[in-house]
Amino acid sequence: MFKDIIKGISNIHAPSSELCNIVIASAPRSGSTWLMELIWSQNDFKVCNEPLNVRVKSVADSLDINNFEALYNPKSTPKIFQYFTSIVKGGKGFLNPSPLRKHWRFRTNRIVYKIINGAEHQFDDISQITNSKLVFLVRHPFSVSLSRKFLPRLEVLCDFVLKHDFSQIQKELVSEISKESTFMEKAVLSWSIQNSIFLKYTKRDFTFITYEELVVNPDSALKELATILNLPSYELMIQMLNVPSAVTVQSDMGVKKAIQENKNAEELCTRWKKKLSSDQVDILWKIMEVFELDTIYDKESGFPNDKFTLSLK
Repeated sequence: MFKDIIKGISNIHAPSSELCNIVIASAPRSGSTWLMELIWSQNDFKVCNEPLNVRVKSVADSLDINNFEALYNPKSTPKIFQYFTSIVKGGKGFLNPSPLRKHWRFRTNRIVYKIINGAEHQFDDISQITNSKLVFLVRHPFSVSLSRKFLPRLEVLCDFVLKHDFSQIQKELVSEISKESTFMEKAVLSWSIQNSIFLKYTKRDFTFITYEELVVNPDSALKELATILNLPSYELMIQMLNVPSAVTVQSDMGVKKAIQENKNAEELCTRWKKKLSSDQVDILWKIMEVFELDTIYDKESGFPNDKFTLSLK
């Protein structure tokens, strides 16, 4: 494709020998594009957006993997590792950002990766191969689920739980919900499995941050993040705070306005309360409990507990 050729020749990447790259691990609709773009504001960075999204033909062709299920197949591991080895050296130019993007740079030496499409069990190896610090971004599952329209990986995620070392109660819940349940239950299950796999298999140190903290307490959260990730200009990220990410076209105008004007931040994070009954909340919360993710958020307020708040640690 001509567009991929242009992107491929529009950047010269020389990996830094002193500074690390960054991998953002997250579930879809959790604010990962926004965080990626905040980090991209930093000098010398380029973005690598969804390198495992095999729905994109150029990604599927390069990986020689054309479905999400294969991302969890041990036979695909060498392909995935070789693929990331090439990216970190400046290869796979079709993944480069467009030269028309605001923070495009011809010469770069650091990469921020956003990975939301699979291989959660291999993030230790991926972050090591790419010489990256690992950031785990989480958003309240009810907010995430209400904003989703499709669950393209639910079956694959359920299959992973059933075939691996998860508890019997977790496997029974997966079997029950995957057969007959509401879309919201399936969406919260998808969120729970994806995040649970990451937490279960990730042994390397990582930075935990929530979307809600970024929205409500951005100054402190980004200052702490800049220190942890060796980002040179915290001020550049602050300037970017009120600029909606490239995917906010999927959000309604009220959300866009709140981000742009930096108003009603707390309401932006808890809009789900107006859309779910107490009975629905109890049912969905049970899914989080079974996967031991209920401690991240306070059930009543909808905000992260202090233990999971970056700026209070």
